[in-house]
Amino acid sequence: MEWQQIATAPERKKVIVSWVNALGKRRMTFAAFYPAGTLELEEAPEDMLNDDGTNTEAGWFEIREAGDAVDWHLNETLTHWMPRPIPPAEA
Repeated sequence: MEWQQIATAPERKKVIVSWVNALGKRRMTFAAFYPAGTLELEEAPEDMLNDDGTNTEAGWFEIREAGDAVDWHLNETLTHWMPRPIPPAEA
C-alpha cells in the first residue's frame, strides 16, 4: 500500500486520493474517476449533466467515507492515489 502517481489510478473504483491545496497543505479524501457519461448524478448543476442524468465530463468525484454516495466533482489537481486499506476483521 504505497502512494502511486494519479495517472495510474483505476476508473470507477473508490480509492484514497491526495493533492496539495492552494495554501500548500497536503489533503486526502476518498474518490473515484468516472469517464464522461458513466456516473449518474442526482444533485448537480445542469451544465454537469447529460439529458440522461450522467456526468458530461470525465473527472474525479469525492465519495463519502461511510458508504458509496458520490458527493461532488473534485476540481483540485490530484497527484497521488492508493487503494483503500482492508478494514480489520470483527472479533
